[in-house]
Amino acid sequence: MARNSEVDAVLKPEDVVAEIYSDFPNEAKDLGPLLQMVDSGQAVDIIALPNKGPVLLLKKLFSALDLRISLGAHLLPKGAEPTMKRLASVFNKLDSTVSAMPEISRTDVDNSATLDAEPSPIQV
Repeated sequence: MARNSEVDAVLKPEDVVAEIYSDFPNEAKDLGPLLQMVDSGQAVDIIALPNKGPVLLLKKLFSALDLRISLGAHLLPKGAEPTMKRLASVFNKLDSTVSAMPEISRTDVDNSATLDAEPSPIQV
């Protein structure tokens, strides 16, 4: 019987964090504070988040970090290494990569053309 290598692969939290940064850069900025909440002993419920893409990746991440689930919320098990300590090197690497990327300022977005914008009058 053939085995599915994707199922057999060990999920690394570092890889999931990199995927979150890659696929959802706007939401990635909230990952550190979320993990700090977990590290401080708070239970984190992600099911109500509006964007389901990051929710699926967060579930993968929490599973890879061996977080406990209680009443639908994720918790750091007693005696477990804090998540931010485990992921410090990947956050440092990704944060330096992201900060080196050019940002689009709010004025660039406000001044950009959109398909639903009314045409501006032409002055002669």
